[in-house]
Amino acid sequence: MTSGAFTGGDQERKAVYLPAAHADRFYRTTADRGRRVVESVPELPYLSHYRSGVLNFTVDVLDSRPAGPGSGTEPAADLGTGAARGAEPVGGRAAVPGAGQGTGEGTGSATDRLRDRYRHAGRQLISRFEDFGASLLPLDSGELMRMVVSTPHGGVHCGRLRAGEYLLGLAQRGQDVPRMDRAMNDLISEIRTQELRLGAENPGGDQAGDDLPPLAAPSQPHLETGPAFGESSQAKLVDLWSRTVNVADLHYAALYHDWTLVQAGDVFAESELDIWFTGLPRPTRRALYQDIAGRLRADLVRLHHALRRMVPGRVDRLVLDVQAGAVYVHWPWHAPGDFLIGVTLYQDIVDRAERRLRRLAAELPDAAGAPSG
Repeated sequence: MTSGAFTGGDQERKAVYLPAAHADRFYRTTADRGRRVVESVPELPYLSHYRSGVLNFTVDVLDSRPAGPGSGTEPAADLGTGAARGAEPVGGRAAVPGAGQGTGEGTGSATDRLRDRYRHAGRQLISRFEDFGASLLPLDSGELMRMVVSTPHGGVHCGRLRAGEYLLGLAQRGQDVPRMDRAMNDLISEIRTQELRLGAENPGGDQAGDDLPPLAAPSQPHLETGPAFGESSQAKLVDLWSRTVNVADLHYAALYHDWTLVQAGDVFAESELDIWFTGLPRPTRRALYQDIAGRLRADLVRLHHALRRMVPGRVDRLVLDVQAGAVYVHWPWHAPGDFLIGVTLYQDIVDRAERRLRRLAAELPDAAGAPSG
């Protein structure tokens, strides 16, 4: 990762480091790594660190960056003189105003108020991360290590450094989320391997490009169907699943309409995946994914409540990246009850499997009764 400050136009953008008084001496090296990334990656203007639910520091360039759409802040030129109350660049000593307390709606400059909102939202998002992590443990796929939530206007990345310790990164525009996410993946891997002397868990998998390798032949997935759209429509969905769900990357996909299962298909019976079912029977795994979908209505409400202070708009993508693969939820349509769930069991192709799911969403034919925007 590139060190130093990034520049936008004629203005050099220096990161502001705000440590909590209790945490400065413990997290200075971690914060400095974060500063270098925030200064060199324009798509990542804000980073915060939490341990055991307590905010330890933030690093941001909010003073020198135009606000994203719907953020409720003035343009950068109207944000005042720069550093928040008590703030200094990394290397100085400053306390986070209101860290670990308050409502998140402080007083002061627009940037101060924005930082307060972000801190409050960050604590809620870390709590949602831990809730999702607990709900995924029965899948026997390891711990949750990365959560990405996005809307058309931006997104956040919550990443686990070690048990109870997290970094949260923000993108203020929808098109910035992929680059922000990659930067966070790299930063978390760097901290784990170089600072904590832990192994790299490869969050996000190997992000090698946008191409999808062609599939050798249609699969014969195990299918479960809900209320049919009609015989003709159901036949088209079956054909689409056989051309999409495969043993190489996307191992499971399910379509829901109005919170009701339309079709789910998987290739769990393939011999290449036998190793993943030594302790968890295939029917149990299928039932667990349907349980995740069943809880999603309440989970989505809580997620929206946490996210709205940081990123406006409805959630259209949720990634839950565990140590062995990932669970994806995509809302390509307007209704919250119309969504796709995808699963891979392979960590090294987490990014590729999600691109396969996106293709499935794009190819769902209107004639088959699929929801449309």
